[in-house]
Amino acid sequence: MVFRLHAHAFQQTIRKFPYLFCVLLVGQLLPAVLTAQEKNPLELITVSGETIPATVTAIDKDGKLTGENIPEGLDLDGLREIRSGTAATEQKPRVVVHLANGDLYADQIKIADEQCEIQSSIGDFKFGIESMKGVRLQPDKPLESFDEALSKPLEALDQIFIQVDGQFQRIEGILDSIGAGKISIEYEGESRELPLDRIYGVVVASIADDGQRKINADLQLRNGSRFLGNIKSMADGQLEVNVGPFADIKIPLQAVARIKVRSSRLAFLSDLQPIVVEQKSLIVTVSRPWQKDLSIEGHPLTLAVDGGKSEKIYNKGLGTHAGCKLVYKNDGDFDRLAATIGIDAETRRRGDCIFVVLGDERELFSERVRGIDEPKQIQLNIKGVSEITLLVQPGENLDLGDHADWCDARFLKTAE
Repeated sequence: MVFRLHAHAFQQTIRKFPYLFCVLLVGQLLPAVLTAQEKNPLELITVSGETIPATVTAIDKDGKLTGENIPEGLDLDGLREIRSGTAATEQKPRVVVHLANGDLYADQIKIADEQCEIQSSIGDFKFGIESMKGVRLQPDKPLESFDEALSKPLEALDQIFIQVDGQFQRIEGILDSIGAGKISIEYEGESRELPLDRIYGVVVASIADDGQRKINADLQLRNGSRFLGNIKSMADGQLEVNVGPFADIKIPLQAVARIKVRSSRLAFLSDLQPIVVEQKSLIVTVSRPWQKDLSIEGHPLTLAVDGGKSEKIYNKGLGTHAGCKLVYKNDGDFDRLAATIGIDAETRRRGDCIFVVLGDERELFSERVRGIDEPKQIQLNIKGVSEITLLVQPGENLDLGDHADWCDARFLKTAE
């Protein structure tokens, strides 16, 4: 553990021998055989919203996908999501390993010789300790001081949280190992062993990070683990993902429940900040502010379909009311605006309003929508347009029940 006491020397060594410190996390989660993939194909959701059942056999360094039923030329940047047929579980982990941008859940953990080994319900992992920010051994108990230390790690020493007289206290030292029911640390120049059941967790010393790493995916594993990273490639059923300054990990695709891709060709309006916001409700209703990814009443965005027999929920979008005006800058040189519009199901099929889209003050779209109408998908050409205005005007019955949803509202860069 000496190198973490000499941060400057360590960083200089890395600059000279960058590959020496590349950490490879080898997943042993589940057999990654193609026959298993074929039994449980993935769903690829493109930036345009199309869902494609497919089997992915490889992803090259440029992000291009190959496999069965994959459109020619499709790459990661052309996707918004990858889904498996298995949802993530809701069970609580016994151990949480904190990465730079997310967490890995485990049942057991062992740390020795700068390596961390974890066992989980979806398999075993092994990776370098420098890829983690900390480990929480009692995640069922909240501890504010641990959270604060995790957000501000020390440069040279680890922080160990130990139970003393019924209270957790923080000490500064060096973590040597965890295993066999005990933890070994160097504290005040001496090596000490403590029972593991007295340890809440450890925040490891920070390693310099310039923060320039690319992040193109939000990954959720079948056991509920979730973290951000950069998908570098995939071969033989193994995803290689960079999760930290010196940490590349390999994860079997079979262990993944969902991947939300951060495409440069897609920008949800609910993730952007409008440059103009106006809300002028009529006197018959109570004025409610517009909402990001929720209806104006604070519920999930929901549109009735099949004549009101069922409902569809949207995770992204804008909840507005008649009289609402939102203006967005097209800073990303996007050439399409897409959305599914309708009156939110919370009105019980009431409402009557007019959805309007302006491009640089020129009308691109206008249509009356009632609560009894089916949702309508729109995709408008905004090439060369610098400002996009979303406007909702009241229809009949003033603005009563005009809970206007711009579901999945997004800017797109098409492949044309």
